Amino acid sequence: MPVLLEMDVKGSIGGIRELIRDYIVNVKKGTIHPECDHNWKIVVSD
Repeated sequence: MPVLLEMDVKGSIGGIRELIRDYIVNVKKGTIHPECDHNWKIVVSD
């Protein structure tokens, strides 16, 4: 079982996200299918 360190949570982009991906792909033998659900937008303010 992987050990979760503070740097994994607060570190550079990746950390916890990579642990989740590794668990899904390698432990559960699953696949990840990224999909855009358009739940965000860019707002420009003056």
